[in-house]
Amino acid sequence: ARYELAAMRHRTAEVGLAPVKQRGRGRVFESLRDYVPGDDPADSAWKATARHGRLMTRNFETERSQNILIVLDCGRLMLPQVDRLSRLDHAEDQRPRFRLTFRPPCSKQSSVKILILEHETESPAGFLGGWARRRGHSLETLDVPALTAWPDPSECDAIVSLGSDCSAHASGEAWVRREVAFLRESHQVEVPILGICFGGQALALALEGTVRRAHSLEVGWTVMDSYAPDLVPRGPWFRWHEDVFSVPPGGREIARSHAGPMAFASGLSVGLQFHPEVDSSVIRGWVDGARQRIFDLSIDAHSLLADPAAVEDAAKARAEDLFDRVARYWHERSRRSSATPRPHSRPSPEDDR
Repeated sequence: ARYELAAMRHRTAEVGLAPVKQRGRGRVFESLRDYVPGDDPADSAWKATARHGRLMTRNFETERSQNILIVLDCGRLMLPQVDRLSRLDHAEDQRPRFRLTFRPPCSKQSSVKILILEHETESPAGFLGGWARRRGHSLETLDVPALTAWPDPSECDAIVSLGSDCSAHASGEAWVRREVAFLRESHQVEVPILGICFGGQALALALEGTVRRAHSLEVGWTVMDSYAPDLVPRGPWFRWHEDVFSVPPGGREIARSHAGPMAFASGLSVGLQFHPEVDSSVIRGWVDGARQRIFDLSIDAHSLLADPAAVEDAAKARAEDLFDRVARYWHERSRRSSATPRPHSRPSPEDDR
């Protein structure tokens, strides 16, 4: 219907269609045929006429312009600016040359492929995986400690870094340094990132923040002070960490507890110092693996798993609501970035889970 309307208005170029002009009949020989009255005498094949005993004419291949289909990526990766204009603006500036009209990026949230950085089987994606499937997103999980080659961050739709027993700042593991570098590069090319606990600490380091040892192991369900409840509600949220991060330069603190910052946002990156993704089976596994230490710290292990069914349902609802808020934050930040007005003058040519 769109094409028919455009054709009626003689505006087919606006839907990406343009007439292709033939350059002429060409001079590349194609075949012989019998002469037909009206044929150009210059095309007569006199030697073939003598052999066949009748007038023959040469056919030539017609020279045509090459049909070229140009497909433009109008997604998030076209939003970063180059010389004060977004990549999409630069591409659209070439429209008169190619006689095409580019559509603006989709304004609606769509399904994306989320890259999961997993560091141990005891700390899986949990509620995040179920949320992604229900929202139509797909997950690709990387076993980070065993990783030999990192993907190109510019090809990722979104990245989530999960928890780990390792310390983001004190571990000597080479993969920790490589992950911090990967998160830094991903942030620089404006890939949405969510860092959870260890992942949030690695993200803070990638953005020039700091990570230090906490005064003690922080374990349990905590209600936080939220400075942006539209992004991170107060909870309660489950915490299990011995390290804490600082808010990176240029970032803003989103939530805080008595132990320090619990969440920050910087551009399209969001760091959390708690675990919205854990279900009761994951918590039970962590508790079983650290019962003596929990006992030494006078932490009531039973309170962490009291009424698992009720806790599970409530935690799942809070987690999925949080992931929706983070996805909405990513989308709105990307939309505001793409709506940045053009300039008037154009540029010249730790023991953390």
